[in-house]
Amino acid sequence: MPLQGLAELQANLRKVDSWTNPAIKRALEEAAGNTINHIKTKQEHIRGKSLSKATAAQHPDEHFYVWTQKLLNSIRRSEVTVFVTGAEIEIRAGGPQVDYAASVEMGGPNRKAYPFLQPGLEDTQEEDIKIMARELSKVFG
Repeated sequence: MPLQGLAELQANLRKVDSWTNPAIKRALEEAAGNTINHIKTKQEHIRGKSLSKATAAQHPDEHFYVWTQKLLNSIRRSEVTVFVTGAEIEIRAGGPQVDYAASVEMGGPNRKAYPFLQPGLEDTQEEDIKIMARELSKVFG
């Protein structure tokens, strides 16, 4: 026995999907942008200075300043992925030209960690939730 109204239900779900996904995407993109901006401009890392203002004299590795500027420039967000049960966006640092991002964030053999991603996410979590709630309330009222 065929289910009554199944085709109509599927059509309505596709409509909901088409107007909620863009709102979810905008909300996550704005929140991620807020976090990235915080990481790049407001966080203090080494002896009270931001990564962008750290100098080679403040770090034992003479290339630290150059690495740091390249590292800051490598911070980016991924595309939003929307699932039936939620959505996600990643904030990433590093890449082929900046393969030391993980070493800076987590440290390594004989190298102290200078976390910048995790503290940025923690510092902006409340504000990001407000940003996402504001964006989503535009759709969901």
